[in-house]
Amino acid sequence: MRGSVPPYTATLTWMERIGNWRSTMSLLRMGPLAATTGDVPGLHYTVPSYTSLDWSVARSLRIGDRSMDVRLTAINLLGRHQELAHKPLQSMPQHRHREPNKADRQVFLSVNMPL
Repeated sequence: MRGSVPPYTATLTWMERIGNWRSTMSLLRMGPLAATTGDVPGLHYTVPSYTSLDWSVARSLRIGDRSMDVRLTAINLLGRHQELAHKPLQSMPQHRHREPNKADRQVFLSVNMPL
C-alpha cells in the first residue's frame, strides 16, 4: 500500500489578472507511483515520476447585453508522461513494463455564454 501513494508531490501556481484578461500557470512535480496494489497478480510496475506544466488564458467579453468568457487552455506542455497505471492492459505479456496510456499535450478553446 505504501508504494501506491507518491513519496512526494509539489505544485507551484501563478494566477494573474490584468483588466479583462486572466491567466493561470501551474507546474506540478509528482513522485513515482507503484502499480502493484494487488489487482493483477505478478504485475510489478512503477509509474515514473513526472513534471507537468499547464497554462490557460481567458478574457471576459460583452456582446450586446450578454457577457461571455473565452478561454484557451494548454495542458502537459512539457511532453508526454504516464499519470496512472492501466493494470489490466499492462498485465498482458506484450505490454508488460511499457507505458500504454501516456498523457499527451492538449490545447483546447472553451466559450462560456449564459443563455
